[in-house]
Parts: sequence; C-alpha cells; structure tokens
Amino acid sequence: MIEEILKKAIGLNAESISKKKVDADVSLRMRECGIKDLDDYIALVERSPEELKRLIDTVTVPETWFFRLPGAFECLEKRLRNTINSDAQQLPFKVLSMPCSTGEEPYSVAMLMYECGLKREDFVIDAIDVNTASLNKARHGVYTLNSFRGVKQRIIDSYFKQSNRIFELEERIRESVNFSRVNVLEMKPPSRDMRYDVIFCRNMLIYFDRESQLKVIDLIERSLKDDGILFSGHSEAGIFFDSSFVPLKVDAGFAFIKKSQVKHEPRQPRISTDNLDLFIPPIICKKTESPKDSAMRRERRKRAESTVIKVSDELSPQIQPEEPQKFENQLRHAEELANSGQLAEAVNLCAECIAHDKLNPKAYCLMGMIQLSSRKYSDAEKFFNKALYLHPDYYEALLGVALTHEHTGNVDAAKAFRNRAGNINQT
Repeated sequence: MIEEILKKAIGLNAESISKKKVDADVSLRMRECGIKDLDDYIALVERSPEELKRLIDTVTVPETWFFRLPGAFECLEKRLRNTINSDAQQLPFKVLSMPCSTGEEPYSVAMLMYECGLKREDFVIDAIDVNTASLNKARHGVYTLNSFRGVKQRIIDSYFKQSNRIFELEERIRESVNFSRVNVLEMKPPSRDMRYDVIFCRNMLIYFDRESQLKVIDLIERSLKDDGILFSGHSEAGIFFDSSFVPLKVDAGFAFIKKSQVKHEPRQPRISTDNLDLFIPPIICKKTESPKDSAMRRERRKRAESTVIKVSDELSPQIQPEEPQKFENQLRHAEELANSGQLAEAVNLCAECIAHDKLNPKAYCLMGMIQLSSRKYSDAEKFFNKALYLHPDYYEALLGVALTHEHTGNVDAAKAFRNRAGNINQT
C-alpha cells in the first residue's frame, strides 16, 4: 500500500531502491510519529500531506557532489563559450537542474558561469526537487569534504569559506540559483520564450515506473529549447535512446539533443558544434518490406533470443531459484552506484554478477557503460561486444560500441554499429 502511495505521489518505483529500504524508511517514520501499527500509519499518510512530504523526504535522499561527471560540465563550458563568442548572443543563458538534491549540481553550474566570464544578469539557474530537507540544505550552501571529490583546490579557494572541515559557499553563488520544491509529475512546461538552453536530469528517472518516465521525458522535451542540450546519468541514458532525443558524444558523461535538430542532409544538428563532438544515430528511412522480408527478420530475432536462452540453460552455473532476483537487484544497485559516480563499487557488483552468470548480457553492457564513462574505450568495447555475442540485437550495447568507435576515431565501424542499432529500432 505504501508503495502505491509513493508511486501515485511522485512516480516512485519502489523496486528501484529495494522494498527493504522503503520498509526501513516507513519504520523510521512510524517510530518518529509514535505509531506501532502499519495500517494506522498508512491512514496518517493518506490524510496528512505533511506526513506524506516527510515520508518522501526520507525515501528520496540521493548522493551527489560538486562537478559530478565532469564530462557534462566540459560540454556545458564549450556550449557557453560558443554562446558568448557568437555574433547573436542568446542571453540570459537558462539552465534547469532536476532534481537538484542538496545543491551541488546547480551551484557547480553557477561557478562555471562565472568562470566563463558571465555576469549575474547573463544567466538563470532554476533548481527543483521534491525533497524539502535537501532543498533546505541546498539553500544554506554549507558542505563537508564528502561534496568535494576531485574538485580543483583553486575552485574551493575561490568560491568557499573554509572553517575546519566545513565549507560555506559564498553569497553570490547561493543567490545565483533559484530553488523550488516541485513534483516533476505535476510540473507544467514553460512558455516557448522561457525554455531552457540546458537541462540536467540525472539520478531521477531510474526510480520511476515507465509511465512516469515517459511523462517526464515529454516534459523535458517541451521545456528544452530546440537547440538545447540534455544531460542524463549513466544508467538513465538508455531510457532516452528510444525517445525523441539522440545522443551527443561526451567524455565521461551522457548528453542528448532533440531528434528534430538532426537533418538528413547533411547529418548535422542546427546548434553550433564547432567544439562539440557529435554522435548521431543513423537516420533510417523506412523502406517497404514484403511480408516475406518482415517474417524473415522476425524469425532471425526470435532465433537470436532463443539461442541466448538455450545456451544459458546449458552452460550457466546452477543457480538457486531465489538467486536470479538477487543478482537482478545487484545489477540495479550497480546502475545506481554508476549513476552516482561510485564506479569502483559498481564494477565490483557487475563482476560478481558476471561470475555467477557468465551469460548475462545486461551485466556486460552495464560494465561497458562504466568503462566508457571512465574513458577506457578499449575495455568498454570488449564488454559491449560480449553483450552483443550473447544478445545480437541488444540496442543499448550497439549504441555503446558505436560510441567507443566514435571516440577512437573509427568512423566506419561506428557507422556500421549505428546502422545496426537503427535497423533494430525500426523493427
């Protein structure tokens, strides 16, 4: 029942964070409310918006830090400098951070704005989250060492006042971000002239059910300028692959532009890409297929899928009935760790899953994504290829290996894998 309440309120898929965590958070709230019976607590949540908000705050506590996944900020800096140097400047430059958590992400954007020479009136940064406690911490702008992972000392010295192990953000940076408590499932897109140049949407969609994911993707598309850029997390990138967005090639990060910005001839987006390395999946023109052709294609895919299942039955280790779910949960947790930047921990979980089931294409694909984010392109390619050996039509793995070839300059190979991915997506 609690899971249904959270799903209705914020679109939360309880399985994405484990039922055990939800149960523990509910037990904590029950103790704090002095309630021993679960039915009594459910009744309280249903009649008290304030208690529902407290429960949401308890359940949704993501981890973040300044300049998390630096590739996204490198891409943003290039876009900013292109905007500043263009003849027709489109200022103010507007950025949305959703969810903003405790503020590290939007404040990183603000510091980058000043690093690029912009003035306060030259940009707008909106930051939204459903967690009231996180927003309160964000507004205070006081952090510990845990929020600084790989941040240059010059940045810390320039924008923070340090006292022992406490770091207080300077006032001009705090005042540069507009924080608001917003439930994205209830959010309305801005008017056309108020849309954003850049939207960060990281570490959120992985917790939503599919219906809520599609709703938020539609919101993002309608909130982003036609030539805008979307930044997602590692494990969320696959969610956008089958949407109205196409990926940009960004080191150690995932970025997307709208499909409407990709022309057939030539294949270039309308945004300025002098300093952006673009990765565009193929534009496939549907051709008329005979019933025989379509049937043959379906049969090939069916055989590929059945082959994976058959080989797995014959060669995979003996697994107890409850273990498949255990390792599925481990993979999901590995995705969360990768999305939060804890790559070493994510690698360890993936390796454990592979050790128990060497024929799991999802584990190999996730391992490839992690290696890709670490710029280990050769290792990433090997893992993607293993995933494709087991599942030749694995869409995300095809795009992943194409991306590794783009990074290493193998244009022909990248094109071939993009074409394979495009053909699968059209069937």
